[in-house]
Amino acid sequence: MTRRFIIQSLAGLIFIILIGLWADSKIAEQIQFSVKESLTNSLNISEQAIISLFQGNHNTVAALALSKEVMLLTKELLAIETSREKLINSSAQRKLRSIISPLLKAHYFRGFFVISPNNISLASTRDVNTGVINPLIEQPALLEKIWRGQTGVSLPQISDVPLENEKGESVVNYATMYSAAPIKDENHNIIAILTLRINPFDQFTRVLQRG
Repeated sequence: MTRRFIIQSLAGLIFIILIGLWADSKIAEQIQFSVKESLTNSLNISEQAIISLFQGNHNTVAALALSKEVMLLTKELLAIETSREKLINSSAQRKLRSIISPLLKAHYFRGFFVISPNNISLASTRDVNTGVINPLIEQPALLEKIWRGQTGVSLPQISDVPLENEKGESVVNYATMYSAAPIKDENHNIIAILTLRINPFDQFTRVLQRG
């Protein structure tokens, strides 16, 4: 009797263990499925938010690059490209800055460049990086894309000038990005590139952190 009881008890215990293991595996599968579904939804939402940011940046820089006034001022700067002093002090430089500066503030951009076919910064928000080789020379694939007539957004890179962080402190080697579009003349020939400086911490990083 005792032996039979022990055998039945062991069998019952094994059955309970097997049921427990089966239930545990099912619960684990359900948790994994729920987590996967949640992460997939979060990824999709973040992806759409990033796409919307890209599209908004594309539209802004493309519309500005198509401006007739921007095109005419760019042609003036191209005529004096070889003189950094003339570029900095030209009336075309001042007019371009007055046109673009309000847009920068309205759309949270941090600066702009007009880049010549020789990769010279014909115009900039700042005198210090006007008339010198543009930092986007580090990303030739992007420049080639823009010279083919497309718009694009750069990869993050180290800024050529100190930039303010979220605390308002000036930081050297701060990360920056650029949204870029071609500037075309009256005959639709690409004569230069317009870029608007993006703060990746203000736009893309916040979207990814929410995700």
